[in-house]
Amino acid sequence: MVKKVIKLLVFQNVNQRFALPLDVVKKVVQVVEFTGLPKMPDYISGIINYHGDVIPVINMSFLFSIESRDPEITDRLIIASTLKGKLALLATVVNDIIEIDENDIVKPDKIIYGMRFVKGVIKLPDGMVLINDVDKFLSIEELKLFEEEIMNHTDTLDGVDFGIEDGKTQINN
Repeated sequence: MVKKVIKLLVFQNVNQRFALPLDVVKKVVQVVEFTGLPKMPDYISGIINYHGDVIPVINMSFLFSIESRDPEITDRLIIASTLKGKLALLATVVNDIIEIDENDIVKPDKIIYGMRFVKGVIKLPDGMVLINDVDKFLSIEELKLFEEEIMNHTDTLDGVDFGIEDGKTQINN
């Protein structure tokens, strides 16, 4: 069997570990203040201005019904690209970049059917890590609602610049 190595960014939200394929991660930055929007699902904590693009901030705790807490200054935002655009994932800790054999990934349907946001699970010596599928975080309906809310709140975003710099995948700890 041919070994295909995949690089993953492993991060934590409170006590649950997640991972993203490194090729979708653009940058990891210190958390910044984000603007809340009404009528959004609980897991969309708000929006940030990322180099002129208004992008949603996703709170994984709400997506996976796990313990959550208010964001703290030590938290990170993982800027990721999806087929539908960019988004920011709220993380309490960014652990590491790891390399794994693609054959070591357990497909979600082998565990339980309907794991919408999970691309796979990896077993590490210190526990399990859920590999996320960022392309499934926002449904078409949620995207439409998000765009409508952005259009209704453009006045609150005028002139806002959070100083997030462009660049390749970078972890600023």
